[in-house]
Amino acid sequence: MLQQERLQWAPSQQHQQQQQHDGDEDLMSALDRAVVEDTDAAPMAAPQSLRQEIVTNLLAGLTTSFAAIALGAAFGVASGRGALVGILSAGCIALVTAVLGGTRVQCSGPTAPMTTVTTLFVAYSRQELLQPGTLSPEAWESMSLDPGNCTDAAGDFTPETCPLPDYFCNIVMLLGALSIALMGVCRVGPLISHVPNVVISGFMNGIAVQIWQKQIGHLVGVKSMKGSALFNWPVTFCTTALCFFLPRILRLLLPPKVAKSMPGTLIAIMIMTLACVPLNDCLLGDYPDDSTACIEKTALGATISSFDDVSRLVAAQIPSASVWTSEILWLALPWALQLGVLCYLDTLLTSLVVDKLIQERDKSDEVTHKGQELFAQGLANAFVALFGGLPGAQATIRSVLILKEGGTMRLAGTAAGVFVMVEMLIFQNFVKLIPQAVFTGAFFLFFSFLPIFDL
Repeated sequence: MLQQERLQWAPSQQHQQQQQHDGDEDLMSALDRAVVEDTDAAPMAAPQSLRQEIVTNLLAGLTTSFAAIALGAAFGVASGRGALVGILSAGCIALVTAVLGGTRVQCSGPTAPMTTVTTLFVAYSRQELLQPGTLSPEAWESMSLDPGNCTDAAGDFTPETCPLPDYFCNIVMLLGALSIALMGVCRVGPLISHVPNVVISGFMNGIAVQIWQKQIGHLVGVKSMKGSALFNWPVTFCTTALCFFLPRILRLLLPPKVAKSMPGTLIAIMIMTLACVPLNDCLLGDYPDDSTACIEKTALGATISSFDDVSRLVAAQIPSASVWTSEILWLALPWALQLGVLCYLDTLLTSLVVDKLIQERDKSDEVTHKGQELFAQGLANAFVALFGGLPGAQATIRSVLILKEGGTMRLAGTAAGVFVMVEMLIFQNFVKLIPQAVFTGAFFLFFSFLPIFDL
């Protein structure tokens, strides 16, 4: 949604700024202007004491964490890796990049473009990778894996007896993280200003169309959600409508400062989930796929209640040395390069928006240290790969939100990451109650505006 805002600021050299100033306002869409104006970033904030500033930054992190946890769960479900690791990734990436990144005030995490690529290589790892002929018999033997244990009689992937797809995805993420970090070390960040606008526009439109296609497939496709359309369709479209109208209703009913701090998407998801609590979960019983007695709810993929659970999760996801074969690396490399390039675009275009907002609010000339930011993103993506998480980048809406809430220190992004992980421990049992149709409805809203860059 903020793509044009970022693109018009991409040529950040000082000698180009005056030439572009007159045309910038015409290039901004009405939606971009509304989001930027709503941040209240232009007026310089009144001086605060250190204690007041710390409290303000903690509250900014808390507010942003609600949006991060909702999006993390949604992206985790969409990718096929699970809601729990999506939430955990949202917290870990936000924490690492806030502490080490080159942008002082930001919130990173799984984003829509990164999740789109993740969805593709997760599907590849569970289908094409396991097909006869993709890997040689020697490769299977060297990995000490039996291809017969990876699929059932119907040809579907069996995760209980075949760790290879998870290993492959984590190798992709580790290689992608390495490429991101190398971009930071090699100082290729300034090259972002040379990417043509039309290339980025077409690329992001393509990503949005892919997400729409996948979500429509959940409703009417061959592998659609379990349960009757009698439940799935109304829940999906009611969620979309609620996500769209609820923030506007809150602004009408509540004081402005209170309304701005209310996470509309999260509240909409909670309302629809509570409405569906009386319905049975299709995954917990022997129901026909089109049963009118149930609705498909979220499978967490794992639960965490102690450090032992974390240890087991990491131990199950770290690829063993025997899996790092030349064939696996050759197949993983193209996906890793896609992740690296996409994180580069996603992060640095977002940082241009954040820099502009900070400069307007603080009357400063502060800019992101692009190399440091890319290196931190690479480190964060490598870290989440260790527990089978989702790759991420600097996220526009979350970063704008944390600025809008008064974030001025790295503490704000750090607090957002910590709060997400605390909330995950508290609400993980609630996440299991969320119907798949609710996430589908939320995604329809996320990608309603084309071209879209990031969430």
